[in-house]
Amino acid sequence: MILQKKILVVDDDMLIRKLLIDALSCPEYQVIEAADGSAALDAFGKFQPDLVILDLFMPAMDGFQVCQNIRSTATTPHTPVIVLTALEDADSIRRAFELDVADFLLKPLRIELIKHRVKTILNRAQTAQLTPISPHEGTAIIENIPDPIIIYNTQMEVVWVNEGARRYFDRSEDQIIGLSCSTLCQMNACKQNLVCINQRCIKEGKVLTGMSHHRDGTIWGLRVFPLRNDLAGFDKILCLAHDITEKVKLQADAAYANQLVHIGELAAGIAHEINNPLNGIINYSQVMLNQLTPDNPLHELASKINLEGERVARIANSLLSFSWRGRQRGMSFENLCDVISDVLVIAQPRLQIDGIHVVCNVPPSLEEVEMNRQAIQQVLLNLFDNACYALNERHGERDDAKILELSSRRTEVNGKDYIELAVKDNGSGIPAGQIGLLKMPFFTTRPEGAGSGIGLSIAHKIIKEHHGELLIDSVEGETTTIRLLFPCTTGATRGTGKRPPAGKRSRSPGR
Repeated sequence: MILQKKILVVDDDMLIRKLLIDALSCPEYQVIEAADGSAALDAFGKFQPDLVILDLFMPAMDGFQVCQNIRSTATTPHTPVIVLTALEDADSIRRAFELDVADFLLKPLRIELIKHRVKTILNRAQTAQLTPISPHEGTAIIENIPDPIIIYNTQMEVVWVNEGARRYFDRSEDQIIGLSCSTLCQMNACKQNLVCINQRCIKEGKVLTGMSHHRDGTIWGLRVFPLRNDLAGFDKILCLAHDITEKVKLQADAAYANQLVHIGELAAGIAHEINNPLNGIINYSQVMLNQLTPDNPLHELASKINLEGERVARIANSLLSFSWRGRQRGMSFENLCDVISDVLVIAQPRLQIDGIHVVCNVPPSLEEVEMNRQAIQQVLLNLFDNACYALNERHGERDDAKILELSSRRTEVNGKDYIELAVKDNGSGIPAGQIGLLKMPFFTTRPEGAGSGIGLSIAHKIIKEHHGELLIDSVEGETTTIRLLFPCTTGATRGTGKRPPAGKRSRSPGR
């Protein structure tokens, strides 16, 4: 007799549920379906499935809430969950990852891929029956697990570590025992993710998951467990870490590719919608100018309408260029002045609202750079966004001291010739211990919810694809300079093309 594996399928779309049920119908599986989050939790409690296939975005109770409830279940907190989503945005990836999902499946679904993923995950989850072991053997096994394991008391002081943890912190057991969680984070030169998750575990008394960035650039998944005592309470917590660097990089790559597609589609859609009424505004204002004499008071008004209409048209054309270049995905020789000018046109409203002065010192005669124009525009927009955040954090909403400076030159680094484009701001700066972590996916210096942590990692990836370098110089509380280095390929220059005015200081860049 075949012992069937139970699979719970949760989706508010009846067609998706039917597709999955038909794909997984076989003697090895018993498939249970649920049309919403509440029904899913009822079915989970009743059938105790071996695997859950869960849609993230459902009305009333979404997939994140369902998964959180499953993870907080005392009897089966480790049931593997495959999430279904039509949008692979960075925030959803991070939230789902924190809930320890086993895999992602993008809609529209592919039958063969579904069958393969389900079989692989179920096989991985199946464990062999073990004979009982002695407490001494159990301690030896935990000691030799290569992943770091740390036990804290409720004052968040270390009371035990295994060999993996001693390697992770590069300290002996005597050097670690008794240290606070906060001190361990400072030794590791990382943001205090570990402190926050441990505090929450002690306060809430349940299993929690998260991430931490090591000083060597690796990324670690965290699981924190309360350790129950004989009095039905707990007096210690256990933290288990495992290296997820490659997994996070793959997720960031997928988010990057998805982001390019959506940015291109959004930019093209906005530009087309703007152009239709804009043509009427410009044409009607021109008719008014042709019919009015210069001394008529309405002539100046019509002239201003025409001028502002042309300015909006330039923004729309920049957006169209942005999306068209994205579909090309090819390399071409570009003048940095042209690229910067187009980006400033798009970024102008944000810079103007925040009262940020732009100083642009990019020599018009600088040689062209081989690049994917749309990708480099994306890099610059991200750097401008980071600079705006830092400037507002230090100076407030309106302050004449807020300066964003762009400069470019030919330079030599490690014996190689580069064209350097520097983006400098006098904002809040970056702590020295965090500069080395900024290029890692999902690491951010901003408060929770204020940044995804993938922007600079994507920028770094793009520059690497251009065989260049992204270098970061910062003094906390003073300045940050991001230097983009593009390999020199030719000595030729181009004397045409629009450029941002060299040396001009303006509140209205690109206008």
